[in-house]
This record gives sequence, structure tokens and C-alpha cells, in this order.
Amino acid sequence: MPSLDADLFLTSRQHKLLDFIEKFRKANENSPTQREMAEGLGNQALRPVQEILDVLQRKKIITRKPGSSRGIHIRYPNWRTLPIRDRQLRSKAAV
Repeated sequence: MPSLDADLFLTSRQHKLLDFIEKFRKANENSPTQREMAEGLGNQALRPVQEILDVLQRKKIITRKPGSSRGIHIRYPNWRTLPIRDRQLRSKAAV
């Protein structure tokens, strides 16, 4: 298991995507494609999925095999124990 920063956390979108990947792998014995991830999350656009995967890879929670559409591997099996923190956006009207 990789060593992780003590301040590591997931956003709710990252958590939802990891949950989808894990369930898909258990049901299908392989990883979903990015299109399957987008559809599984109720979205038709691939870019948001790609951005989440990029962040998860930078956080070393997943690895991706280059050139493989199903090459996603969750490196951190205890990812569900990571805290969920979503950014609080400040309203410009708020003082």
C-alpha cells in the first residue's frame, strides 16, 4: 500500500467515481472505460471524468496503464477511510 499524505482527502465526486470503479470491477472483473464511467455517473461528457482521474492519479490513489482503456487500478484499498471534503465556494455577495 502506498504511503499517503496525512492531509489527503477526496471530494464527493472523486469518492463517487472510485465507488463506481470498484463496483464495476467486482461485477465485470475489469475496469470500466472512461465512457462507461461517465455514463455510470449520469454524465455524457468525458472531460469531467478525465479530470477526476488525473487528480486521483496525482494523489497516487489510482494508477493508469498507458494505452489501455481499461487500465485503471486502485492502489489504495482503504480509500473509503479518507475524509470527504468539498470546497466551499464563497458567494461574491457574502461579506
